Amino acid sequence: MQWGIIPEIAAAVAKIMSNKDLVLAGAKIRNVTRCRNTMGESGVLGIRIQPNHPADDVGGILLAAFEGLLYGCGDAVIGVNPASDSVEAVSSILHALDRLVHAYKMEALSPRKLTVELIN
Repeated sequence: MQWGIIPEIAAAVAKIMSNKDLVLAGAKIRNVTRCRNTMGESGVLGIRIQPNHPADDVGGILLAAFEGLLYGCGDAVIGVNPASDSVEAVSSILHALDRLVHAYKMEALSPRKLTVELIN
């Protein structure tokens, strides 16, 4: 059935559901993804953080990423979508996120994994 539901319909239904409804519905769906890591396994809470900034301000991106990680939601994927296409901007964002992860030893905070990815 999941292939028959378009994203717009799923978003509309999720907007009218309570938190309890979302948890119960989500528990019945298994969508395990495998690429550089594995997300969506049974019994593991995971989140996706997308800390974007309209001007690619590294400080704003780091603050948003840090706030998302403070929720302590198990496995995490940090996805950034830079506003600029310049190599320098993208490189500075990825290096800053790498420093954040290593400075706070966040790879050890997650039960299994933390991944940083660049979104096209």
